[in-house]
Formats: sequence, C-alpha cells, structure tokens
Amino acid sequence: MENSMKKQKIHYGFYIVICCCVFSFTSVALMFGCAGIFYTPVSEALGVSRGTFAFYATVMSLASSVSMMFVSNLIERFKLKHILIVDLVLQAVCFALQALFTKVYFFYITAVILGFVSAFTTSTLNTVVLDRWFKKKVGFFIGFASSMTGVSGIIINPLAGKFMAHFGWEKTYLLYAAIVAFIALPFAIFVFKDDPRDIGIRPYGIEEFESEDAAEKATAKSATGVPVEKAVHSSAFIYIVLSLMMIGSASGFVPFLPSYASSLGASLTFAATLAGVSQIGTLVGKNTLGAISDRNTPAAVTIGAGISVAGLLFMLFFGSSSTLIMQIGAAMFGMIYASATVLNPLVVIDAFGIREYTKIQARISLINGVINAAMQSLWGFIADLNGGDFTMSMFICVAFCIIGCISAIIGIKKGKKLERI
Repeated sequence: MENSMKKQKIHYGFYIVICCCVFSFTSVALMFGCAGIFYTPVSEALGVSRGTFAFYATVMSLASSVSMMFVSNLIERFKLKHILIVDLVLQAVCFALQALFTKVYFFYITAVILGFVSAFTTSTLNTVVLDRWFKKKVGFFIGFASSMTGVSGIIINPLAGKFMAHFGWEKTYLLYAAIVAFIALPFAIFVFKDDPRDIGIRPYGIEEFESEDAAEKATAKSATGVPVEKAVHSSAFIYIVLSLMMIGSASGFVPFLPSYASSLGASLTFAATLAGVSQIGTLVGKNTLGAISDRNTPAAVTIGAGISVAGLLFMLFFGSSSTLIMQIGAAMFGMIYASATVLNPLVVIDAFGIREYTKIQARISLINGVINAAMQSLWGFIADLNGGDFTMSMFICVAFCIIGCISAIIGIKKGKKLERI
C-alpha cells in the first residue's frame, strides 16, 4: 500500500486542502459570514429587537473562546476526524432545530453548542491538519482554505436570501442544515485523514531535503516549540495577545460598514453592497497574506494592517464625496478580517512554534474572545454616543491596527528568542 500511495501523481495532502476548503465554505461560513441574513426576519418573527437577536453571535463567540481551553485536550485524546464528524453532526442538528424555535433564548442555547463547534472548525482544524500534511507553503494553504468563507459569503448570501424570500427563514435554516449534513459531513467521513502516516506516506514537500535523515530532522524541527507554561509567562505572550486583541477588535467593525454608509445618507441598497465588497478584500487577503507569511510573518502582518488602515482613511476623508472611493476603501479594509483569521494562528506559530500551539492558542482565544465579543457591540455604542457618526469609531480602528501590527512584530521577535523543545 505504501508503494502504491507514493506512486500517486497527486499527493493526498491536496485532497486534505479540498476538505478544508469545503469545511470553510460550508460549516464556518454558515455560522458567521452567512448568518446575518437571519437577523431582521427572525427578530421580527420573534418580536424582539435585532440587537437582542444579534446577541446570539456574542454568546457563540464567548462559548467558542471558552471551548478553546478544551480543544487541545480533545486533540490529544481523539482523532481529528472523529472530533470533526461530531462537530458537523451537532451543527446540522442545531440548524435544523433553529427552524423550529419560537423564543429567542432557544437560539442562545444553540449558540453555545455552535460556539464549541466553531472553536474547532474555525480556529484550529486548518492550522493543525495542514501543518501535518505540508512542510512547505503551509501559510498559503491555510489562507487559501480559509478564503473559502469569503467565496461562500459572496455566493450563498444572495442565493439564501432569494430562497428565504420564497420559502421563509425556517426553511432556510433547514437548507443550512442540509448543506452541512450532505456536503461537509461526507467529506469528513470518506475523504478526510488526520495524518499522512495514516496512509503510509510522508508530508508534501519533505522530499526536497537531500537525505532521509535530513527529512526526519526537518520533520522533528517543525514539531518543536516553546512549552506552554514558559510561553504564557513571557513578555512575548503579552505582545502577541495585545496584537491579536487589537486586530481582532478592529475586524469587528467590518459588519458596521453598511451602517457607516447609511450614516452618510447612502441608500439601503448601496449600504448593503459594502458588506459584499469588503468580502472581496477578505478573499484576496486570505490568499495573499498566508503566502507572504510563508516567507515573512511580520511582513504579512504589516501589509494586512497597512492596507486596512489605508482603506479606513480613504473612507474617512473621501468616502462622503465618492461612492467609488467608499467601495475601494471597504474592499481594502476587508483585509483586516483576513489578518484576524489567517494571520492569527500563523503569528502564534511563528512566535512559539507548533508543538503546543493549541494550548497556547486556547489561552489567547479565551482572552481575546471576551474582548472581541464586547467590541462587536461597543462599535455601535460609540457611534450612538456621537450622534450616529462613525468617525470616532473608525479612528479608533486605525489606532488598533497600528498598535496590533507593532505588537505582533515585537512579540514574534521576542518569542523566537525563547528556548524550544
């Protein structure tokens, strides 16, 4: 079997990339990028405000952050494949149940379960499994797989919106459940593999080393890292947490772009298009920043933050006079979401190594999750305190991007000086 696998023209790692793309396109996107279309119809049907129903997203974010504390232990005890299958089944069941709910607190209950699901599928799966299957271009493949959430948002949002207009939000939740059950789940069961050793092959890219001994050493080196207890008590950890907290909080402003456009007198139709335009920036960012990170992670962070800041400044100073510039600025600012998702794990790995990544990331996610969940609401409150004007919020975003970039560079530099095992 080993010889036959080695003779395959296509390395099985590329099938794993396809799996990760499918999971991002379906499971991850349906929980986040494609969830906003339910806010208005469901809140109206339940007789609650949109803010009350949108608190569902905050609950899910907090649950995801807390769940990250347990993900590393689950990965050590169980196969990724088994965890993934359970997660996808839970997600499909939650979506199906949401079609039946008549009280908003039922949605909060499923948000806790979906938060657990997202802790694995969103924050951990791509990073861990692709690092096992690839020894080169890891950042590119992580970014490419993650970018499928943007593709999904561009495709599924309008289609699901039309479906909802004809069949209602209840049937649309059932549609989401079917997408997870009949597309994502079969890939998890029949295609996904935990590790190349499970099928008797070696990681993609390992053959570039001159000898088998060198390859084994390279594999061992790629699995090294700073022990979690040493990492969390280092100054590097503080800088990395600050960086990811700043960038993550800034990315929380992306959903407010339509509200920003409306505050300037734009039509509802145009305001809604800004959300899709920002997804284009996210899509481009996820594919490019991951590839750049393969060569230089600090450079990727700088480019992501720099373009995001430029986009914000474009909108601040020229957006009110030109809808075209507003759209260009929104697309550029969409890069911040790519920074918050793709570069988040890559920054941690570059600073502390892959060995105990999930444990270190769990602690970072717990801290950042609480802050970012709060910021999802605070951006709106800041605007309300300024009479509906988003200028103050956007300048704070600019500051967050700059602080996040500088902190990441310092944190990575300090982290690389720590002793690894």
